Amino acid sequence: MLLLAMTEMISNGVVRCSDELSIEGFEREEQFYAWDADMRETMESVSALNDSNDIFYRMVVYNDSITHNGDSYWGYNGITDFETGENQKLREFLKKMGLYTTAASTYPTGMTPTLESLLAIKYSVRLFTDINAAGYEIHPSIIKNENVLPIGFMVKDSALDEIEFTNNVFENQNLVFEKLSGVDKIYKEIPVNQKSCECTGMSMTDNYIVQTESQSGQIIFRASNIQGDAFLQIDSSELMSGLYYMDGVLNKANKNDNLVCIPFSAKMFGTGEEKYIMIYSDSTFPGALGFSEINMYELDEKKYDSLFGLLNKETLHVEDVRNGYIKGRISLSGEQRILFTSIPYVDGWKAYVNGKKEKIVPVLNETFIGIELPEEGDYSIELKYDCPGLTIGAIISLVGVMAMVFQQIIICNRNKNSLKDGTC
Repeated sequence: MLLLAMTEMISNGVVRCSDELSIEGFEREEQFYAWDADMRETMESVSALNDSNDIFYRMVVYNDSITHNGDSYWGYNGITDFETGENQKLREFLKKMGLYTTAASTYPTGMTPTLESLLAIKYSVRLFTDINAAGYEIHPSIIKNENVLPIGFMVKDSALDEIEFTNNVFENQNLVFEKLSGVDKIYKEIPVNQKSCECTGMSMTDNYIVQTESQSGQIIFRASNIQGDAFLQIDSSELMSGLYYMDGVLNKANKNDNLVCIPFSAKMFGTGEEKYIMIYSDSTFPGALGFSEINMYELDEKKYDSLFGLLNKETLHVEDVRNGYIKGRISLSGEQRILFTSIPYVDGWKAYVNGKKEKIVPVLNETFIGIELPEEGDYSIELKYDCPGLTIGAIISLVGVMAMVFQQIIICNRNKNSLKDGTC
């Protein structure tokens, strides 16, 4: 048993990067395998698009039928890579940014352009499954993020400050990016005179969404005179059993442990200055849904461009990346002294600057790894992960195994002596 425990402990002492997820736990139906084959072909298209200078980037997979963290499964870096397992701080941070998370996975539902930039997400792969008489038809598409930030870039010292988050995901993003760059109010609230909603079979009274007909109903939220992307958030402590249609992707808010509703940011869609989004009830709708507030915000495109320009000035050029190890170089000539990396912070990471071990400074509420670089110049950066307690645990396990072997030897010798003495 001790030997098995030691083996298990050693096998779990790895920080995952890239294709370390297995097919176990995924659906085994014909639909999955058809979807899987088309997905692999799509991933080859992503490889063909890859810039040879991009040694590291992340991607997300959207789909409307089989939802899981597919990016790592297909051999690409995803949102939760570099993780040993459940990271409550990362999960809480991403939730406060409007991203849908569960205890085991992080999904792209609620992704915003600013969050894509922060997490070094270069490609979004979107798959739509059409179920018809001919069977399953997969429709893949690939969207490239032109404003992707690298895995590491220089930020202001204020990134070390503790942030008091609220349940308003857009104001939370405003706080985070102001701490990183100094650019404020990237998301601006849409004025009342630019908002409206249309109800069919449902109504909104005070702090409740109520189903007024026995069949399914719907509410369409609209925003006018919008220059950039627009987003909606319904902040509720109850199960959001309706479905969102956002940006051509079907997204459902599911029960999330004790957090019954995930207050994610839902992107509105439409052409020109008119944006809209629909929520409708289905057979699981409870009849009445309580909420505390409904937030509708617009992305300020000019400020977003300014944010990206500031954070993309001095960046980490990654030269090598593998499980538990990242190496890169960065040249500094500006005033920023904190190297932010979008690698989730967990115990076990060690930082080396020009070959010398340096202290890691966790940033954004101790969610990600940061390194302080004291002055201008060229730096070689290495990040290494050692599973905490792995060596001690292995030694203890080995001692335990040796003790068991020694005990067996003693028992065998006693049995031999007993047989010689005739006492057994």
